[in-house]
Amino acid sequence: MKRVVLLGSTGSIGVNTLKVLNGLKGYALCGLTAGSNWRLALRQIKKYSPKLVAMADEQAADKLAHALRSSRVKILKGEEGIRAVAAMDEAEIVVSAILGAAGLRPNLDALAAGKRLALANKESLVMAGEAMMAA
Repeated sequence: MKRVVLLGSTGSIGVNTLKVLNGLKGYALCGLTAGSNWRLALRQIKKYSPKLVAMADEQAADKLAHALRSSRVKILKGEEGIRAVAAMDEAEIVVSAILGAAGLRPNLDALAAGKRLALANKESLVMAGEAMMAA
């Protein structure tokens, strides 16, 4: 079973990535990150049962944690939380659907942790292509 992290699960690319993963055998979601749409993240968590989740928006993370208070899902906050999910030990593949500069550091963290990185945007390569290719 290939374990996947999805960075940016509540955006259009993230939602479509989950549809693709849902139809594939041999892949399981072990972590996800989202911006502020905690309600959609909650539905995704209930469907895919990731172990680790991070929300960029700290208030959204608090609301999500409250909604999942009886769950075993660990909820992290902010950029540091997203970076932790990107590099989590269990993951083999990181699908990066975070737009703009916000995805650069988590992408570098995933590469530094030895993950296979599937980029769904070009911004990280435009901003730091040499560093990303070296990693």
